[in-house]
Amino acid sequence: MSKKAVFLLSLVAVAASLLSYKLGSARVAYAGPTPQEVTDQVPLSLPAPPAEWVVTNSACCTTEATVTRGGVAGVQHVADCVSFAAYAQASSGSGGDVQLLDGSTVLMEWSSNLPSVVNGHGGVSVCGLNVVGGVGKSMTLKYVGNAATGSESVNLVGHDAT
Repeated sequence: MSKKAVFLLSLVAVAASLLSYKLGSARVAYAGPTPQEVTDQVPLSLPAPPAEWVVTNSACCTTEATVTRGGVAGVQHVADCVSFAAYAQASSGSGGDVQLLDGSTVLMEWSSNLPSVVNGHGGVSVCGLNVVGGVGKSMTLKYVGNAATGSESVNLVGHDAT
């Protein structure tokens, strides 16, 4: 082959390469982020937490501690956490019950015994319950049967579901 033919063939090959590059028909290497890198960059969107409510009450001597979250049409109360405590002013071996009520229905009940020493104190906190009440019903947490021995307190923490 003559030198002119080789030169001409090389020139045609270079021209064809340039032409295909300009028209976009040639493959192009792209060094962009991997799909994993894109996923890592996108912030996760979490749903907003429900609005939390707290009701609390302390009672002394002859009154039982009770808290109530009133019923709302179309809304269910959800109990997330309860806590209750009692303080004995005199020697007592008796205890009391704490009830979580949905309207007048007992959903959960805890029995507690006060210390048998004078000026004894005891408290309990239970969280992570997720106890769902009925639609439109009130939710109540109350101390039952211990009012004569000292003071009591109850706390109910929850949120509403629709």
